[in-house]
Amino acid sequence: MTSPTSRFLSPCWPIGHFRPGWILVLVLLPLLACGRDSPESDPGPPPNVLVILIDALRADHLGVGGYGLPTSPTIDRLADEGVVFTSAFAHSTWTKPSIATLFTSLYPGQHGIDRVGVQEDDAYRTDILDDGYDTLAERFQAGGYTTIGVLNQVHLQARFGFAQGFDHFEAVRGLSADKLNNKLLGQLEGIGTSPFLAYLHYLDVHWPYTKRLEGQLEAFGSLQMESEPPRRGNRVAEWAESLDSATDLAALKGRYDQEIAFVDTAIGNLMQALQGMGLYENTIVVVTSDHGEGFLEHDKLLHSYTPYDEVLQVPLVFRLPQGLLTPVPEVESPVGLIDVMPTLLELASLPPAPQAQGRSLVPLMQGEKMPARWIFTESAEAVAVRSSTHKLIRFHDGRQEFYELQSDPDEQAPYFGACVDLCGQLAEQLVGHQRAMSELRRLGRDGGTAILDEKELEELRSLGYL
Repeated sequence: MTSPTSRFLSPCWPIGHFRPGWILVLVLLPLLACGRDSPESDPGPPPNVLVILIDALRADHLGVGGYGLPTSPTIDRLADEGVVFTSAFAHSTWTKPSIATLFTSLYPGQHGIDRVGVQEDDAYRTDILDDGYDTLAERFQAGGYTTIGVLNQVHLQARFGFAQGFDHFEAVRGLSADKLNNKLLGQLEGIGTSPFLAYLHYLDVHWPYTKRLEGQLEAFGSLQMESEPPRRGNRVAEWAESLDSATDLAALKGRYDQEIAFVDTAIGNLMQALQGMGLYENTIVVVTSDHGEGFLEHDKLLHSYTPYDEVLQVPLVFRLPQGLLTPVPEVESPVGLIDVMPTLLELASLPPAPQAQGRSLVPLMQGEKMPARWIFTESAEAVAVRSSTHKLIRFHDGRQEFYELQSDPDEQAPYFGACVDLCGQLAEQLVGHQRAMSELRRLGRDGGTAILDEKELEELRSLGYL
């Protein structure tokens, strides 16, 4: 019998492997030698699917994102067994609408989950995801899969509509990644021969980045700060205004990186456990995030603000079972979280969702060309549209910022002149998209609202949402 760690410690997955950039082709060569060069003629049993969502994870703080520090050896190795999308984006700057899009393949303007809450009389209400929309879990459930959701996120509770289609849905708050893993593994132990779709949502990388200060890893530098940040997210903006020390900012990023490394280790432990259960080989593993995180690139920390790339660009890695298809190592074409549902349905040979606004990424995984497309984002401050080379942000007060991303990838030098040529093209696309969303919203569904209790309100304040 193969030992639980054999896959992780085999020559096809070296222990000390770390890639500081995008050079995945060289890493792929040993994998090709291990038999990933041709699909099997017998499709075999349907693949399991595990979607791992790491809340608030920036794409550029991972090895597969070109980062120079060892935050993500496990995620990088998962990419070696599949494909990484180097230009993947969320369609919102905060969790709830972003996950609603991941679950439905609808834009925020369609599914209607776009508010943290609204004050009505003496109550504070939040949006509910309407049960008339097909969700990722419902599509897999209809296809004969056992569906499991284990998560730590106040926004994604069953009473807010996010349990639709899950045979087992457990939204627990305050648990770390390794403890969430144990809950998931407990569910998988009794699954029998049924294929499964599992959704696992970690919150460890979210503010305040102080959970792992003990046992500091030297690779991330000093984590000591002259001005300790507040633990409550609703006080971060005020604290950030006085953060003028480069040393403190570096330490803040180091703490963030150490949280990522903690989660990455937990993912590695989970993969070993799946191997020991005989489940790993036939499991598609998706690693992604709901949004990024700001570190004063535009004078703000956290997220939920203007849709700049530091809060929009997310990791997107698909680890694929041998023989499912022969993927290219990386794809540079812009894609969105809205594409995950159609992609997983095709990989599992399940019927597509008629409502889906995203598209399957399987052709891109196989190195094929697909028509260029626009990536749309909606936030409380602005809407945005981007191509692979340009981006237009339109604020709700009418202001616009136009960026040429090849010469200005950090979005520091907006063009404020007349919006013509490429800017005009993006403006036309943005207007058309907003009109379409308005019409679809009018014809669509409204899940109503739920009253947030005081404990939920306190947690949202602590996370910085209120």
